[in-house]
Amino acid sequence: MSIAFATPILVRNNKSGPTVFAEGTDNGAEVVWGGANDPTGSDVQPVPERFLANNDFLRALSRETFTIESANPDLIEQLAAHLNSPALKAQAAAFKQSQAAQSVASVEVIEDKAQNEIATAPCIGPSARGTGTCGTLVPFKESDKGNKPALCNSHESLASQYVPTEDGGWARAGLAPRQANQHILG
Repeated sequence: MSIAFATPILVRNNKSGPTVFAEGTDNGAEVVWGGANDPTGSDVQPVPERFLANNDFLRALSRETFTIESANPDLIEQLAAHLNSPALKAQAAAFKQSQAAQSVASVEVIEDKAQNEIATAPCIGPSARGTGTCGTLVPFKESDKGNKPALCNSHESLASQYVPTEDGGWARAGLAPRQANQHILG
């Protein structure tokens, strides 16, 4: 006595992260795939044949979210005929174009935010001992670099006394100390 097994339908997930497909009914099947090229092999899962009658699953196949890895050859031939229809090809192309545009837009947003990274610089206010600078690390946005002097909370009230220098730094402007034998005009 021989037992005939139906050829399982193995489907591969082509997306980089885990993907779930569930039928919309309360007792419907749910299949969870690992991301594409998952080292454990969970990016390939068997699916019930009824998934191939589900419009959402067929749409995912036409958009290449999933690909049929193995199935009955007649079934693969029927699917190929369906997925090669001009209307589905046009929809899939429009979807890919939309996804590419969204990807570019998200990269632009990430690059824009990269200019707002936080950096630190030592405070250039006077030290408490009267010689040198304070040196306390002051956080600032990378995009604000050079727009204002690096002054800690204790010295931020002195900001108006600092002027930019030619080398891109800051110097404290003020009166020079009085020299010995210097006459005061008056």
